[in-house]
Amino acid sequence: MLRVLFIGIIALVVIVTGLVIIFPLLLASLFVMALVVFVLAAIGVAVHHLLKPTPKVSNSNPRIRVKEVK
Repeated sequence: MLRVLFIGIIALVVIVTGLVIIFPLLLASLFVMALVVFVLAAIGVAVHHLLKPTPKVSNSNPRIRVKEVK
């Protein structure tokens, strides 16, 4: 009877310490994954902006007349 109680207490201590060690690791891994997703999204947005063709500044529309100031 005493031996079963002793084994139960040891198992409980092992489970509790395992949870204490595993929970911060799970939280840290979730934080790291969120950080990685954020960085990848930022890189994707930057690459998209770099690859997007820049609008032409030249006056290519013939309907728009630029009046000269005298």
